[in-house]
Amino acid sequence: MGDEEADWDVSGDTNWDDWGDDEGGSVLGGPCVDLFSPTSYDNAALALEAMKASGFDFLRLARSHQCDQYGCIRLINYVRRKVLAEPEWRHEPKPEDYASEEFYLPVLEDDALLQFDFETALGIPDTVPPSNEVGADKREPTVQQLQVELQQLKDAFAQYRELAEPALLGSSEIDVVSDADVRSDPTVDTDEDPPKSDDVESYFYSYAHFGIHLEMLQDKVRTQAYRDSMYQNPETYKGKTVLDVGCGTGILSMFAAKTGAAKVIGVDNSSVLHRAMGIVLENGFKDEITLIRGKVEEIELPVEKVDIIVSEWMGYFLFFESMLDSVIFARDKWLKPGGAVYPDKCSLYITAVANPSTYQRRVSFWQDVYGFNMASMAPQVLREVDVHVVDPESVVSAPSLLKKVDIMVAKVDELEFDSAFELTMTRDCTVDALCSYFDVDFEHMCANPVKLPTGPHTTPTHWKQAVFFLEKPATVPKGGVLEGRMSGRRSSYNSRHWDVTVTYSVKGSDAPAVKQQFTLG
Repeated sequence: MGDEEADWDVSGDTNWDDWGDDEGGSVLGGPCVDLFSPTSYDNAALALEAMKASGFDFLRLARSHQCDQYGCIRLINYVRRKVLAEPEWRHEPKPEDYASEEFYLPVLEDDALLQFDFETALGIPDTVPPSNEVGADKREPTVQQLQVELQQLKDAFAQYRELAEPALLGSSEIDVVSDADVRSDPTVDTDEDPPKSDDVESYFYSYAHFGIHLEMLQDKVRTQAYRDSMYQNPETYKGKTVLDVGCGTGILSMFAAKTGAAKVIGVDNSSVLHRAMGIVLENGFKDEITLIRGKVEEIELPVEKVDIIVSEWMGYFLFFESMLDSVIFARDKWLKPGGAVYPDKCSLYITAVANPSTYQRRVSFWQDVYGFNMASMAPQVLREVDVHVVDPESVVSAPSLLKKVDIMVAKVDELEFDSAFELTMTRDCTVDALCSYFDVDFEHMCANPVKLPTGPHTTPTHWKQAVFFLEKPATVPKGGVLEGRMSGRRSSYNSRHWDVTVTYSVKGSDAPAVKQQFTLG
C-alpha cells in the first residue's frame, strides 16, 4: 500500500459553473459524505471542494493517475476502506493501491460520490459539444442534452455493475453480496408488484437503526447464551459450514467463526449489513465469513448445503415478527441431512399476575385524568399487549405451557396455536393480568446444553414479558384455578404481527367466561 505522506496542497482549476448545474441534480447528485469524516454536504461538488480546501484535491489526484470513471470509483472505495480501518489515515494512494476489482465494492450504502460524473469534472470530452453562443453557459440545458446525459449515466452504471459483480461475488478480501433484493429499495423500479410496506419494508427498515442492535448486544442473557452454546460445544462447529439467518451486526457469525467453523454465511436484508462488513474486516474474519444482503427466501448461497443454521429469530411473545418462518425455509432448502438448527427447541408459557399498582397506571388511570374522564381510552388499552418487565413478586401462579416447538422438524403452518390453560393460585389474589414468556434451548448434538430463559423469575432480557391486562380482574383464592384458552395467529392485516384471543373464568364459579381480543404489533 502507498504510505507516502500526501502532498495535498496542490491547487486545481475546476470551475463547477462551467460544466454542470446543481439544480438538475443529474451531475452533482444529492447529499454526499466526506471521505475522511462523517460530515455531509449538499452534493458531491461541495464535498470535493471541501476536501480540496482541507488539503486533499481528489480531482488533481485522479488527473495525475489518469483515472476514468471506474478508476475514480475504485479510488473512492479504497480511501473509504482505509479510513474505516484507520480513522487517522491520511496518505496519498498510488495507482497500484486501488487497481484491484475488489475496490468496486461500495463501502457506504448509496454513496453519492460513486454516482458523480467524474468524466465531466475531469474534462473528458462529452458526446454533446458545448455551444459556442455567447452566454450559453447561463442557459438551461436542452432536452436533447439531458437525454444524452441520462443515457450516458445509465450506460456508465450498467458497466459499473458489470465490473462490480465479480468483485462482490469473488473478492479475496471479503465476500459480500449487496442488494440481492432490489425490491428492498423503494426507489428501484421493478416489474414485480412491491411487497406490502406495512409487513415487509418497515420490518427490515427497523433493523437498520443503531439503537435496536445496541439493545440486543447489551442483553447479556441473550448474547451470552448464544456464545456459550458455541464456545461450550466447539466440536459441534469445528470445520462446519454455518448459515446465520438475520445476522445483523454479525455477532453470531463471529462467534461461530471463532469456535472453529470453516465457513460462515451471514444473511440480512437490512442495511446494517454494510456495517457488519466493516466489523467482519476489523475483527479478522474476512476469509471465514461471507455476507449476503437479501431476503433468505429470495437469495442464493455460494454453497449447496450447510451443516448448521443459527438464528436469533425470537420476538416478543416468542412469535412476534414471524422470523421463524424464514429459519424454517432456510432449514428446508439448505440444511444437510443430520445437520442442526440452533436454538432447536422453544417453549411458550403463561402465568397469572396480580399487581394493582401497575393495573392502575395502565388501565384504571383513564377514569380520571386531571379531573377529566377518559375512560373511552380503556378499551383500546385492553386490546394492546403490553410489553414490560413483570415484578416476580406479582406472579401468583405456577406457569402453564401453551406451545412447544421442535425447530428441527416444525412446519410454518404449525406455529399458530389454540391451547387450554389452568393456573393454580399460590395465594389469595385478584388476577388482573396474564403474563407470557418463553424459553429456548440449544440441545441437539450439544454435549453441554444451554437454555435461554425470559421468564419473570430470571434476569430480565430485552424481550421482557408480554402482558395481557384483563377487562374483568378475577378474584381467586389460594389453591383456586383460573382456567381458559389462549390462541395466537398471524394478523390478517400484517403477517409479522400477531392476534391473540384469551378466554378465562374461575374454575367452579357460576360467572360466565370472559373473552378478550389482543393485538401484538
